[in-house]
Order: sequence, then C-alpha cells, then structure tokens
Amino acid sequence: KVKQIYYHEDYNATLNRNDIAILELERTLPIEAITRPTVSLFDALVEGSAMQIIGFGTTKYDLDTLQSSNPSSVLRKAEVSLMDTERCKNLGPASYANIENDVFCTTSFPQDTCQGDSGGPIFVKSGTDFIQYGVVSWGLGCGFKSTAGVYAKVDHFND
Repeated sequence: KVKQIYYHEDYNATLNRNDIAILELERTLPIEAITRPTVSLFDALVEGSAMQIIGFGTTKYDLDTLQSSNPSSVLRKAEVSLMDTERCKNLGPASYANIENDVFCTTSFPQDTCQGDSGGPIFVKSGTDFIQYGVVSWGLGCGFKSTAGVYAKVDHFND
C-alpha cells in the first residue's frame, strides 16, 4: 500500500516536464540489491531498439470523440521501438516540438501505451533481465501512425 507520493518539485503538467514521482510504501519490499548505472542507459541503444511496455490501460482510443475503452482487466504487454529524438520533435503536433532530454519517444503503431498506463514502466530485455529505461508519460492518442509515445527517462532523475 502506498504511504506517500512525492512528485518532482519541477513537475509541469502544461509542458509535460519532470513527469515522474516516487512512491513510498507502507512496508519495505524484499529487494536484494539496487544498483544504479554509472553511465547513461541510452548509450547502448539506437533508433529502432526494441522496448517492452506493460500496463492495465485502455486498449482503444478514438481521436475524434476523445473517448477511450474501459481499462484492461488483465496486465497487457507489447513491444515498441525507440524513436530518434529529432524525428519525434518533427512529428507535427506542437507538443512534440517541446521534447527535451528528460524524456524519450517510441513508435506508437501498431502497439502503444494508452490512458491508464501512465506511470507504468518501459523495459529493455537484456539476456534474462529486464532493465527499466523509463516511465510512461504521455502521447497524443493511442496506437496512431503519426504520433509517438513519450516516456520520462529514469536515468535522468537518478539523483
């Protein structure tokens, strides 16, 4: 159970900046060891690198009516691909032009995160391990060819 939520002190909902929080739990989890990378996780990735997303969010979203389906009752997973930052910035909608180094983008077609997935993880599989690279932040619609999913970079907020 969550005891306290700590939002980033510079969170800006209008610009979608610093969209990350820490959850303090009522009890300690049995985690053997927590390690922090000494270099940026993104040094080893290139555009098109496969990434995994999971969540209980909606599975359909209508951009014309702004209506979405009910949240999923089962945990769903999908694979997306890392998108070059400059390509993301040039997608068209003005909100993408504001992308900075605290976030990264992925392709959103044919699979994507959607409403209700925000705050969830995005991973890269490395051998038998899954390394969390980001947290679901925002996107325009869900699963459209002309948009991208945007994620807060966890290694940007390591301090």
